[in-house]
Amino acid sequence: MNGGPGGVEAMVEAMRRMICSGDPTEAMLLHETTLAARFGVSRTPVRQALQRLAYERLVETRTGIGTSVAPLEADQAPAHLALLRGVLRLATELATATADPPADLPVAAPTERDPLSAVFDQRAAILRAAGALMVDPILQESHAAAHWRMVRWRMAEARAEPGAALEAALTLRRAIAAERDAAAILRLIAAEPAPQIGATRR
Repeated sequence: MNGGPGGVEAMVEAMRRMICSGDPTEAMLLHETTLAARFGVSRTPVRQALQRLAYERLVETRTGIGTSVAPLEADQAPAHLALLRGVLRLATELATATADPPADLPVAAPTERDPLSAVFDQRAAILRAAGALMVDPILQESHAAAHWRMVRWRMAEARAEPGAALEAALTLRRAIAAERDAAAILRLIAAEPAPQIGATRR
C-alpha cells in the first residue's frame, strides 16, 4: 500500500472496518508502528489516517497513552441513536428539493462470502448516502461522527444475526435508491429501528 492520498484513504477504510467489526464495549489501543508494518508504509501516512478517524470520533488520542478506540457504554446507545436522528432531522430541514442517488446505487446483491463484511459495506454506503446530501461542512462532520458510532452498534448487533442484519441494511439501501427527494432519503435513514443492543452480549 502506498503512502499517497489513495493509500491513506485505503488505510482509513480498512481501519474503519476493523474498528466497527470489533466489540464496541471493549477498548482497543492502536500502535502506529504496528499499523505502519501492517500496511507497509511509514508512520506519517498512518498518522494522517488516524487524524481522519479522530475527526470521525472513531479514535481518540491521549497524552501518555496514545491512540485508542474508545469503548462505548451499552446504556448510552439510545442517546447515540437520538443524536444521530437529531442530526438527520436537521439535515432534512436544509436539504435541497431533489437529489441524485449516491454513485454506488442502485443496490446489487452483495457478493462477499463473509456476511459481516457485507453488512459493513452496506452500512458504510448508507452513511455515505446521507453525508452526500448534506451541504454544510459542519453538519457533515457532525453526521459522520454520530453515524459511525451507530455503525459500531449495528455491527455488534450483526454478529448475533448476520443474515437478518444484512437484509435490514439492504432493505434500507433499496428504499434509498428508489427515492429522488433528499429530505425523504434522510427521513428513511432516521426512521430505521434501533439496534438490539442486548445482542452484543450474546
